[in-house]
Amino acid sequence: MVRPPQRRNEFVNTEDAVRYLKQLDDFYSNAARPRFGKRTSLLQYLKDWAEDQADMDDYQSKFQPQR
Repeated sequence: MVRPPQRRNEFVNTEDAVRYLKQLDDFYSNAARPRFGKRTSLLQYLKDWAEDQADMDDYQSKFQPQR
């Protein structure tokens, strides 16, 4: 598992502090990136969408006003 950079108790100079902050930024910007497609596959999404469309068509045909 990837871990954030280890924090030192004190920094000797500004460059060390900036380097540490850059490492933190690299770690957390990657860890916080949204992951698309991990929860539901595209195929499942399309099946659910098709079922929703069929339900909507059925609903509209039942409650469409008679002429």
